[in-house]
Amino acid sequence: WLPMAETGGNNIVALFEDSRGRIWISGSESIAVMDSEMSKTLASASLPNLAGVHGFAETADGRIWALSRTGVFSEGGESGQFIEILNNSGQSIRRAQCLWADAAGPIWIAAPGGFLRWSRGSRSTVTDPIALQSVKCMVADQNGAVWLAADEGRLQIRLDELRNAADGNGSVREYRLFDHFDGLPSNDFATGRQPTGLRDADGRIWFA
Repeated sequence: WLPMAETGGNNIVALFEDSRGRIWISGSESIAVMDSEMSKTLASASLPNLAGVHGFAETADGRIWALSRTGVFSEGGESGQFIEILNNSGQSIRRAQCLWADAAGPIWIAAPGGFLRWSRGSRSTVTDPIALQSVKCMVADQNGAVWLAADEGRLQIRLDELRNAADGNGSVREYRLFDHFDGLPSNDFATGRQPTGLRDADGRIWFA
């Protein structure tokens, strides 16, 4: 049992285990981290937007990323503090829905207006097809493709195609879109928490 003072608040909305075995906890007021020896340390609360974090991710360099309705944050400040990641206009990335850590290193951020890739401090955005402007969850399969839950349905895109679009003109040329014509009962996918999708041991992709 952990008291509220050690969990970042009284409403736990996200849990995440990183590659070092630490448990990250998002409460209503801030975020907390618990190491393998069960000691509890609150992560930096110097950024008020860390309240209400609803998703975590870890990139290949071991950096932890946090997502809230009002911003996207990454470890990188002094003493492991979180810093806010801004868009190309120098503004907060608001109302982002999910984070996805690419094994090649970048982090992908699903936000209104497009799919943002952050790689070594550089930013690029994929905006076409339009479904990429409403992504709620992203899961990689075992065959080099990613599956995305969006307002228009479920998309399947080759990962190299998505990377090429981010390197080029921001447009994915080849993709598959599945909707109610393909048997989906609804395009109403869950949002506001992460993860809402996963790949099981048999390689099947599940979305809530």
